[in-house]
Parts: sequence; C-alpha cells; structure tokens
Amino acid sequence: MTRKEIDFLNSIEINYPVNKWRIEKVDIWPFLRIMLGLKLANVLRPISNQDTKNNSPGKLPTLSSLLRKNEKIDVFVLIDSFPRIKLNGSWYHRLSGPFNEEIRNKGLNVVNLEFSYHNIERFPVFDESYSITNQLKYIQNNIQINKIVHLEKYEQVKREFLLEYGEEFDFPTIEYLTTSAMYIQKLSNVFETLFLEKKTKAAFMVNYYQQNSYAFILAARRVGIPSIDIQHGNQRDICYHRWLNVPENGYNILPDYFWCWEKKDASTINNWADLTKSHQAINGGNPWIEMWKDNNQSIVDQYDQTTKQYIDENQVNILVTLQPLYGLPNWNSNIPDWVVEAIQKSPANWKWYIRYHPQMLGNYRNEMESCEAILAPYISSGKVETKKATHEPLMAILRKMTVHITAFSTCVIESMNLHVPSVTIHDRAEAYFKEELASGWVIQATDTEELLTEVQSFILKRNEKKLTLIHSDIIGLDKGLELILNSPKKVMKIVSNLNISRNHKEIYMADGRYEQIINEYESNPLSNEVFIVGKAYEELNHITKAISCYDEYISNLSNNNQKNINLKELLHLKDFCQKYNSTKEVQIVDSYINKIINKNENLKSSFLKQLLQSGRYNEIKEWKDKVEKSIDTSFYVGRALLALGDTEEGIKELLNYLEKSIQPNNQMFGQTLQRNYKASAYFYLGEANLNMHKFEDARYYFEQCNLLMRGQHEKAKAYLKMYKK
Repeated sequence: MTRKEIDFLNSIEINYPVNKWRIEKVDIWPFLRIMLGLKLANVLRPISNQDTKNNSPGKLPTLSSLLRKNEKIDVFVLIDSFPRIKLNGSWYHRLSGPFNEEIRNKGLNVVNLEFSYHNIERFPVFDESYSITNQLKYIQNNIQINKIVHLEKYEQVKREFLLEYGEEFDFPTIEYLTTSAMYIQKLSNVFETLFLEKKTKAAFMVNYYQQNSYAFILAARRVGIPSIDIQHGNQRDICYHRWLNVPENGYNILPDYFWCWEKKDASTINNWADLTKSHQAINGGNPWIEMWKDNNQSIVDQYDQTTKQYIDENQVNILVTLQPLYGLPNWNSNIPDWVVEAIQKSPANWKWYIRYHPQMLGNYRNEMESCEAILAPYISSGKVETKKATHEPLMAILRKMTVHITAFSTCVIESMNLHVPSVTIHDRAEAYFKEELASGWVIQATDTEELLTEVQSFILKRNEKKLTLIHSDIIGLDKGLELILNSPKKVMKIVSNLNISRNHKEIYMADGRYEQIINEYESNPLSNEVFIVGKAYEELNHITKAISCYDEYISNLSNNNQKNINLKELLHLKDFCQKYNSTKEVQIVDSYINKIINKNENLKSSFLKQLLQSGRYNEIKEWKDKVEKSIDTSFYVGRALLALGDTEEGIKELLNYLEKSIQPNNQMFGQTLQRNYKASAYFYLGEANLNMHKFEDARYYFEQCNLLMRGQHEKAKAYLKMYKK
C-alpha cells in the first residue's frame, strides 16, 4: 500500500466512530480496514479456475474424533494445511512445527486444527492434527441474516471512500459485513467449546487476518486465554502497522501477541500496541531458520547429503523465489522477460534454481504452468531446475546457494540468516527491506545487465568475505513461550452465552456422526435441538423417530417460539413432508415461511438465495408474486426465469436489477449489491442474448462482466475469445 492510502484509512480511524462498530459482538473495524487495504493494494485477486489436485494417501481425522476424546489439550494451533512441506516422508509445517516441538518439550499437549483455502489436505503429518473443513462448510451453508445492524456514520465513510477511489470501488455492504460477522461468531462457538472442554491455555495461529483466525481469536478472548499470531511473511502495513485510535482494551479479533522474526518488526507493532492493554509484539525470532543454522541438527545433515546429489557447490548456484501475480503490481508474468534474458546470457557455470510459491502449486497453478512453458528450453538444457527447487525444503536448498533473487519475498530474511545475499527485482522491495538494503546484503536490480552485474558483485564479495557480519538480538523460542504461557499479562475476557450441547451436535452433524447426536440427545433431551436430532434420525433412515422430532419442531413454532427460525431448516422440513405426503404440515411450513419473509427483507433475500442455490427455480417463480419487490428479488427472480427458459421475462428482471444497482452506492440496500452479483447478472444476460442470437448485445454484457471482475471472469473471457476468432 502507498503511504497516501494508509493515511486515508488512518483519517477514517480518527474522524469516525469506527470503534463503536460491532455486529454479532464482533469488532468490525479491523476486519473492514484490512479488507479495504488489501483491495487497494490489489491483492484480493480472483483465484485460478483450475482444479487443485489432492494426492494425499489419506485424510486427517475429523474434529468429532477429537471431541470424543477425554483428554486435556493445553495449546491449540490453527493452520492452513497447504503450506506444509515434505520432510522425511511426512508433511511438516515450517512456521508452527518448531513451536509444537518446544511446547511438547515443556510437558504440554498441543494439537493442530487444520483447513485449506486451496482444498488440499496434507497427510500424513507431523504432530497430532484434526480437520475442521466440514465445520467450516456447515457454518457457511447455515448462515442466515435476521436483521441488519446500523453502524453509526458507516454510509458517510462509504461515501468518502467512493469519492476518493471511484464509484466502482467494491465497498462492502452492511449485508456483507453482517454475513461475515455471523460466520466469525458461529465458528468462534466451535472453538470456544473446544477451549472450555479441553481446558486450553493458549491459542496459536499462522496468519491472523482471515475469518477463521478472527473466530479463533474471539473464542480465546471469551475464554480468557492468550491468542498468538506467528509471523508468516512480510508484515503488511495495513495488517500490522500504523493502527491509530485502538481502544484501550484492544479489538476482540486482533491477537493478544504478535510473534515476530526480528526486532524491527516487533518495535513497529509496539509503537501502537504499547498504548493498549491487550496487544503486544514479541521479538521471538524464526525458529525454523534457527534450526537450519545449526550444522549439528540431524535433519540438516541428512538434507545436506541429499542436496549434494544434485547441487554442485563448485559452480555458481542461484535460487529465484517466485511469487503469485496478485501481489506484483505492473507485472504480467511471475518471471519478467529481462530475468529470462539474464538466465540466457549468464555464464555456463551458473545454475539457476527456480522455486514456485506454494500458492502457485494450488489455486494459482496456471501461473506455474505458464512459467514452466517460458523456462522449458532452459530446463531441457539443464541450465534451469524447478522440481527439486520447489519441492525440497527451502532452507535445505538455500544453504547451498551462492545468490538469491526475488521480487520481494521474505526469503530475503531467510537468505541473510544463512549468509546468502539477495538481489530484489521489484520496486516494492525498497519499502520492505530498507535495513537489509542499507546493510549490503540486499541489492536492487531493474534490468538484465544490472542483474548480471549484481550477481557477479556478490560472488566476489562472498569469495573475499567482504559482506558484513549479521548479529541477532532475538529472545528465542524457549524464552518467548515462557513469556506468553507464564506472563501475568491479563487477557481481556468477554462474557459468553455458549450453548455447548447444541455446538456438540452441530460439530457431529457436520462430520456425519449421526449416532453420536442421537446418543447425546437421548441421555439429555432438549427442545431446542429437536430439528438437528430429527435430521440425524432421518439420515439413519429412522423415519418414525424423525417424524416425531419434526412434529415437536412444528409444535414449538406454533407456540410462538419463532425468534431463531432458520429458513434452511424450514425448507428441509417442507421437502421431508412432501416426500412423505404430509400435506397439512407442508401448508403449515409454507405459512411460516410466508409470514417470516414478508416481515423481514433480509430473510426474504436469504430465502430466495437458498432456493436459487438448490436449483428450486419453480419455487422462486411461485413466490415471485407473494413477496414485495426489491433489488434482491429482481436478481433472484431474473436468474430463476432464465434457468426455466423464460428468457424475455428473465432479461427484464435482471435489467431492472442492474438499473437499481447503478444508483449511488450509499442510496441502495440489498445483499446483491456486491460486485460479484452485478458481474453474475451481466454474465447471464450475455448468455441469454447469445442464445437469442443477439451477438453484439451478448458481447457487451460479457465485456461488462469481465470488466467488473478485473479481467478474471474465466467464462466471460472464454466467450470474448470466441468473438475475437
């Protein structure tokens, strides 16, 4: 981000009541600030449309397995499985793994909770680990907005933002924030249940600024245990630095501790954290790097023997660490043409090892494949190697390198610690590595000749031992953990109204453990759990018992217990009743749906969305004239009519939706006002016009769709490519 952009966000922090913004007891400003900052920095990029491949030979045990164990767990660690690396046949997490080992050395029990944004689950793994993927999907599929909270002066902030960055900026709607806050709150209930039942003392995570971590932090805050963010890369200003006007007791979705690799990182955070009672940065160091600096470590010696087989230390070995394009402004390739030219022009005794970022093996696999095509001639000639450079542990490779090259990856820090100098090749590096550039261990290059010259310069300096010595002032893993686990620092505890029994059953439902739901219910029947128990009976084909539970559920509705009615439950109940010819019950359920959605605009939108997602287009058509028209109904009705083949009416509804959506962003409310909904409307209008042979109109809509998605709507791009042909 630029200084101007951060200054703008800081001005909002100071001049508007952002610290009062709460939805579902979740502090909204940290979530919103980081989201806006990442959008401005252009790093919230649509993912590749290519399927990622999960080649793991097995699966992690589910969360239900852990819940059923009667054991204390002192520390939970929340991680994305994807960044794990293969180490001696198992998958090791280089960021959290050393923490787990040291925690165990202290006689404490530690367990990982794992998910994957790339839909790749690693197995087998080091450490005891459980998958929470089923719970995440279950919660995502069961979110329902009952009401919209008013955030004081939120619309003024939105207006100021749009005036600064343009009306087309995808500023989050209150509806979007509400959906996100509900997800965070519901997931935090799962974590809180675990913390309480397992008598947990601390909650560690890698990357705090994503929704799963926000929920983890919130749960820890409610229980009164410390939450700790483990540094995972360059600390973006918007996420870690220059927070102004933070409440004295902090934000309930920011971690209590930030574990930093270097003193400068910790000091920058503590510039604002020291003004609070809740947040603190620790100069703990990078335990993974420290291990690879020790030649006496058996794992280090083992990999030294392995790398000897393909790395000739008598030649010049150059490691290039590539990064995904979403964080590389003004680049159209992960490896610039002038770097490829440098490879071509380099001396015969220079060997280039190209390492792909882990994300380029997952959601951005297409970028890796593009690089492989560019580098193919050099790979075949032996000048370039990519396979081992990518799949072996980074530190094992780095130990044998002469020079490291990168756009601005934190591999610069790892290289310095292993006494390997770096050449940075993107202008953003100057903002991240000012001290390293000043030290002489890092040099910037901007073209082919500069790159070749700087590499040659580093070769001479290394040979003549003219690079300055590196001094470390970290407190280390042992002392850092002692500080966190035994600190008198008081964690700000929050009052909670947790329903542990209900949470148990939802965890089991997500994992398909229906017998466990029934066993717990039969030993302690609770009226507010009859639906989930009925569904468990239904899944086990115990239909009579399912009917009994569903009858009780309907009876509870009849007794005006309607405060927390879930539309998805009602739709499921309607399907069940239709399947077993319970006409009277179908009518009762329909009457409740009608009553609810006509009282509540948000529930109406959620209801129509659920119908669309489950392909119930005829039902949307039936409800069309029973509900009051709104921008959301126009979108969902239009999509349903097109799916049913009523093209003219469908086009009319979607055009009506778009006409309403282009009004000034702060004068319209609805769940479908986000950019992806507008892009969807344009796309389906394009397909409808294409089917009607109105080719120019279709092209216009596809272009508008792709424009809204910043050129990343794959289906629209495919149609536009067809037009070019």
